[in-house]
Amino acid sequence: MIKKGSIFVLVLLLASSCAVAGPAQDILGNLAESARSERMMSGWASIGVGAVIGVGGFLLLDDVELGTYAAIAGGLIALPGVITLAIPSEAEMACRNSCDSEIDAAMALEQMAANAKLERYISGVINVAAGVASLLFPYTYVTQYDYVYSAVVSFGMGAIDFLLPSKEERAYRSYELLASPTE
Repeated sequence: MIKKGSIFVLVLLLASSCAVAGPAQDILGNLAESARSERMMSGWASIGVGAVIGVGGFLLLDDVELGTYAAIAGGLIALPGVITLAIPSEAEMACRNSCDSEIDAAMALEQMAANAKLERYISGVINVAAGVASLLFPYTYVTQYDYVYSAVVSFGMGAIDFLLPSKEERAYRSYELLASPTE
């Protein structure tokens, strides 16, 4: 018959071997998995489009001796997809390096959020500058208001950059809410 003490020791031993992830580890893991899925979809889509353009262009344009150029163009379109598949995202690398420790995961989330915010602000400034440049140097390609359309689109993209937080920033904010002490 098994003694109660040995069952208790067995339960303690099993419980101590189970790793319990904290909120930063969970959020960073989810962010890494999401980034990996996006990377895979984007990479395979680029490779697929490149293959279709390369093969289709080769078959359609080979009789006019432009098939080789179409195949090269398809390869150039597929190349970024191959690179995207080969290089892991920032979130994946951060999770690989930091998901074992709650503190390291929290610091990685904070760093990723700060980087994403900086990138977002730089993009916003560039978009607003492009909008201002469109207004200062008007041009017309199709209609006399092309420069206005360009400025509106640039200002709109700048507003989106300034107003909407990135997914890294939202993930860090979620961590802050989960990690804050409840009262």
